[in-house]
Order: sequence, then C-alpha cells, then structure tokens
Amino acid sequence: MKLIVGGSLVALLLSGCGGGPSGSGSATADCVLSIRTGGTAYVERGTTERPAAAAGHADGSACDDMGRDARGAYFPEEPRQVDVRTFDGVDPGRALGVRAGDGTYTVYVAEQADAQRIVRRLR
Repeated sequence: MKLIVGGSLVALLLSGCGGGPSGSGSATADCVLSIRTGGTAYVERGTTERPAAAAGHADGSACDDMGRDARGAYFPEEPRQVDVRTFDGVDPGRALGVRAGDGTYTVYVAEQADAQRIVRRLR
C-alpha cells in the first residue's frame, strides 16, 4: 500500500504549531491538525490507503492561523467529533486514522510515539 507523508520526518513537530518569524510585523501560526482521545493528542503525519477498522470517535482540533494573536491548532471547549479508525498491526495508542476520501485515511500519530517508525510500517 502507498503512504504519502507531508513534511519532513527528520524534524518532527511535536507541538503541532509553529509561530511566525521573530520580529515580523504580523504573526501567523501554521496549523497541523490534531485529534484527541483518551487524554492523548495525535498529530497529522500523512495519508495511507491501507485498510482501517472503525474504532469510535475523537475530538478534532480547530485552526486559528491568522492575525497577530494566532494560536495555531487548538482544541475548542466543544470540539467537533471525528470518526477514528485503527490499522491492523498498529497499536491504536500510537496511531489512528480518519477517513480522508474513498479508501484513503489521514494518519494521526500520538505525540509521544515514534512517528517515523509508524509511518514506515504503514507504507
């Protein structure tokens, strides 16, 4: 199966957000979407066409990436709910999927997990 990964796997962003350049006239924050379930946050790391099984729901993050006080990705007080999926052979405490399209899933990796190893396994 094919795995498409956005961004560099060498410099993994565990915070999910980055601020604007220091000293710039206006600030923005880039959003890397996240989901949260059972007290664990999972950060978007790419997509896969590998089959996945329904596993419940998770909180979906929102994005505030405009203006001087942009805070990037965050979980609102009442977050939207997303349907999550598990991948055979991958611990759901380390990675989950969310349907991105017909037969394609966005891969979300737990912040504390070894994202590079998990992404290689889902290829």
